[in-house]
This record gives sequence, C-alpha cells and structure tokens, in this order.
Amino acid sequence: MFIKKLIPCFLSTAMLCSSLSVMPITAADDTADAEFTAAENDTFKYNIYSDHIELNGIKKGTDPVVIPAEIDGLPVTDWNYNTYLSSVKTRGLTIDENNPYFIIEDDSLICKTSMTLIGYIGDYRKENQTYTIPDGIKILANDSFGDELWLKHINIPDSVEIIGKQAFSISDVDEFHLSKNVREIASDSFITHSLSKIEIDPENPYFDMVNGAIFNEAHTELILIPQYIKADKFVIPEGVDTIRENACLNARDISGIVIPSTYVGDYRFIEDMYGLDNVFVSENNPEYTDIDGVLFSKDKKTLLKYPGHKNYYGSYTVPDGTVKIGPLAFYFNHLDELAFPASVSEMEPYSLYTVYHYQGVMTFLNPDVKLSRCLTYFTQSYDHETGVTTHLVTIKGYKNSTAAAFARDNEANFVAIDDESTQITTTAKPVTTTTSTTTAKSTVTSATTSKTTAKTTVTSATTTKAAVKVKGDANNNGKLDVADLVTVSSFLHGKKVNAINAENADVNTDKVIDVFDLCSLRKLMLGK
Repeated sequence: MFIKKLIPCFLSTAMLCSSLSVMPITAADDTADAEFTAAENDTFKYNIYSDHIELNGIKKGTDPVVIPAEIDGLPVTDWNYNTYLSSVKTRGLTIDENNPYFIIEDDSLICKTSMTLIGYIGDYRKENQTYTIPDGIKILANDSFGDELWLKHINIPDSVEIIGKQAFSISDVDEFHLSKNVREIASDSFITHSLSKIEIDPENPYFDMVNGAIFNEAHTELILIPQYIKADKFVIPEGVDTIRENACLNARDISGIVIPSTYVGDYRFIEDMYGLDNVFVSENNPEYTDIDGVLFSKDKKTLLKYPGHKNYYGSYTVPDGTVKIGPLAFYFNHLDELAFPASVSEMEPYSLYTVYHYQGVMTFLNPDVKLSRCLTYFTQSYDHETGVTTHLVTIKGYKNSTAAAFARDNEANFVAIDDESTQITTTAKPVTTTTSTTTAKSTVTSATTSKTTAKTTVTSATTTKAAVKVKGDANNNGKLDVADLVTVSSFLHGKKVNAINAENADVNTDKVIDVFDLCSLRKLMLGK
C-alpha cells in the first residue's frame, strides 16, 4: 500500500556545531508530497521512499539494537517523530559507523536529517538532574524524556518547534518555557510529577494562555489545563468548540467546570478530572445540561457523567424520569449508596466501569433494567493468610430480577427488596479482617468487612487482623518488591487485583492513589 506524506524540510537550518550539522537528503523539499511503502524486518518498522528509509519504530524483544546504514539497499536517513522509543531505553543502542544521519550526543539519540531528538537512552542520573537540549534541535519526539524520573530541570532552546506526545511524561520536571517558535505540542507532553509552571513566549503566534490554561491563538481549542491549576469553578470560554484529548489529564485540583454553549463535542474529557465535584453547562448549550452538578443530555433522559469526586462516600439517587445511564457515567465514583429509579431501563456498556472499587449498596427499582455489560467486576477483600475472599458490594432489587442475576454473576451480596426484612443472600465467605481499599485517585480509607452468612442478616463487624504497614507494599505481602509495582499499575489501569493496601500504596501520602504514587514507588525501589 502506498501512502502520501508531507516531508518537512529543514535544509534552511544554519550549520550548528559539527556533530549536529543538518544532513540533507535528496527527496526533501518544502512541498514534497512523497509516496512511501510501510515495511518491517526483524528489528525495525520503517517507511520506504524512493531514495531513503525512514525508521518507524523498533520492534519489541529486539536486543541489541543497531541503527543500520542501509535497509533494502537504501540509506537510513530519518526517524518518524510520532514513534515511541521507550521500548529500547533500557537496552543497548548503537549506530552503524557508516550511517552519518544519526548520532548519540549527551546520552540522547538524535536524527540530524530532521534535527529530531529521538530519546534519552542514558543511565539514571543521580547527580546532574538538569538537561540542556542541544541548540538546533527542532523536534522532540514522542516520549523523548518520558519516564526519566531523575530529570528535574530542562532547558529547551528557541530552535524547538515541535514537542511530541508524552515527551516529558512522568519525569520530575517542574517548569517549562515555550519559545515563540514552538508551533506544535501534545496535551500530555507536560504531565510530570512536580509541574508548577508553564510559560509561553508572548510573541508565540500559535498558543495563548487564559486563566493558566493553554489554548490555540484563536481561543477555539482547549489544549491543556496544567495539573497545578486550582479552581472551584473553571470556566471554559465561550467560543471554544474543541477540547483536545488529554487536555484535562491530571487536572485534579479543579472542583467545578463550566461547559460553554459552543462546545457540543465529546464530554468524556471530564473523566480525567478526578477532583471534580460539579459540572455546569451553559443554558444555551444545545447538546448538554446539568442537574445538581451532574451532566445530562439536553432532554434529561440520559445521565452522561457523575463527577468522580462528588459526594465522597455519600449517596446519590438518579432523578426519576432518567431512562438511560451513559457509558462510564459512574467511572471511579466514591458513593456508599447509589439508587436507580424504575424509569431507568438501560445501563449502557461500562456505565459502572471500575465500580468494582465501590464498597456500598446499589439499588435497582426496575426489575428488567439491562445490566449485562455495565461493568467488569466488583471489589473483593482478600486475606493472604487464610485465602478467604469477602465481597464488599450489596445489590438491592426484586427477586428473580436482572439485579439478582447481576449480583450473582458479579459475586456481590444481594438483598431482595420485596421481602427485605427476612431475605438476605450473599456469595461472601465468612471472614473477619480489616483491609484497606480505595479507588485510583480517591481518598484513602479503611473498610472493615462484616461477618456474613448466606441467607442471614449481617452481624456486627469485628476485627482480628490489621493490614501490614510497609510503605509501598501495595499487595500487602509484608515486603517491597516488583510485585507492588505490578499491583499499583494494574489497579490504575482498571485491571483486576486480588486486593490493594491503600495506605501502603499511597506512597506520597496525599490521600490519593494515582500515577504519581507509581512514580514514587519506583523511586522508593531504586533507593532500596
């Protein structure tokens, strides 16, 4: 298959130091609309042009990696900056001595043809935690400094024009200054552990900052709300009709957001705002509205998004008249009680996704409500010593209803509301433990499980065993090891884990389990 692609030309760049002088290739010019064929070998994915090869990724499991001088008889001259290098950051990487287009300088792999810094490939730096990007570099490729936990300060030269996806993601950089020449950035480029400031040169014709957030110059696109912005009600300006993917990633200190009348796009940007208590919508918005800070469709028949931080460990009753619950509507909710009226007839796929972290009571008053694909599974408390699992969620509904089947299929307790005083069934096995549980990016709490017996009422709670307190010991096995990294990572990605000790997993002790705890856990293990 042939694909058309515009090839950027950087031949006008002035000669820099001898090691970083621009290397011209025959096919490059400002308007070249060149055809290429995608191909791959045992080591690389690459694009074949008429007179050169552009590398398009390194295949996993390849070790060691040598960037060749030629592939299929054509010179290897360029690198696609939208490709991630992260898979080889910890492996040896060298360049064929006959290839003049690539160089390793100051532990970074650089393509001289396009002046792209492909990625940092050096060791963890304990002493010098400042990195200066060589002058003349025009492109910082995807993930070029991603996951470099040692990196605290970065000096970006005025020559940089493009900053790729996750370029500094999960590093420890605290400040960024973008020059007037930066014309392309990704929303997730600057999600770092310690970000406190982003500045844009006033003469930059491509971007502008309003209330601390980054917009395009025309103020029609929201590009990024930096994670350090705090607001009780952040107002997206009228005129904004586009919100870029990941624009609100980790904007956890914003408790309220106002959607303008001009925005009718995908509302799921809200899912990234884990500190959100309220969503407000302009009354002139033709697509959305809000009821008590909860996002609904304009006709109020579909509940689209319940803010993740709203009514922490409280209760919520979906308004009567609501017919449908949208996908991911209760993503990472923190409610002890959640009730759905008889008017709700359909729970869309994954509407309760990650509610397996939920530890409370759900009530369904419609005996025929569609529930089959609305979640993955519920939270379970697991005792490592006894091997006993306790189910923490109770479903209330009518006998022989879809709610009863839902509880059975997802291993939750069930209470029949048509005879609630005498009928309580459960799938839980007897256990008396205290286990810390929480959701990703949620307040850390300790849940005491209750001793239960099938078809009997719940007795008073008792405690016989305390959770092991070892900082970073997320899987609660009494020691710090790589299994804890796997537990926290799986937890944050919504994958099933037997149990997670919330107090131990909250490594940075901010009462939230999030990606920053994963970073802190890595640092903790490196310091062992």
